[in-house]
Amino acid sequence: MNEDLNDSEKPFLKRHENLRHLRVRIVDGSTLAAAFVLNSIREKETSEVLLILGGASKVGSGITRVLCERGIRVQLLVDSEEQFQKSKMGVPWEFTHNLFQVTSYQSCINCKTWIVGSWLTREDQMKAPKGTRFIPFLPFPIPNVREDCTYQTVPAMSVPKNLENLHACENGLPRRVMSAWRVGGIVHALEEWNHHECDDVIDSASVTRVWDAATKHGFLPFNSIKGD
Repeated sequence: MNEDLNDSEKPFLKRHENLRHLRVRIVDGSTLAAAFVLNSIREKETSEVLLILGGASKVGSGITRVLCERGIRVQLLVDSEEQFQKSKMGVPWEFTHNLFQVTSYQSCINCKTWIVGSWLTREDQMKAPKGTRFIPFLPFPIPNVREDCTYQTVPAMSVPKNLENLHACENGLPRRVMSAWRVGGIVHALEEWNHHECDDVIDSASVTRVWDAATKHGFLPFNSIKGD
């Protein structure tokens, strides 16, 4: 099932058309995870970001698209031209002038907002300028190596106060804090949305919609920042 969902959701949904009749929806939570990252960026202070994609990522593609739509220069760190062109295809043509390919950290020596979708070694982090803000869109945090930089938590939300019987911790997060991916599924159910969220395109409208819905239901961004 995981391979089906990660490779292409449409064949999976086609083989399981009865899910709609059973009121079952497939929700990967990627839109809320992307919304968390985008709302962690200080837009008034940010004109460009370095986005470390790592590999194919729905969250990373959504973040890239929305930042370009918002007029922020996105320097996409990818090794191959093919991967860059695939990422570029996910951005509306009128905003592609905000997307640039870089192949090394040295190309971004003045960029102080790093959006991280791939594991960063100590050596990688040492290439960031002083004052860099690392914002991951990974399930697990990156190691905090630099004392002169700040580290945003992984995409996660504090749960509403009236949510009871929640005692376990998830992926090292504090109690009563859940990953944005998981919260995305809960919000989808609370809103009684009828669509599957697994092959959707993440754009500015969908990010705003899911973020507003999450906060309306009392989920708040868990903004634990180390170094501030």
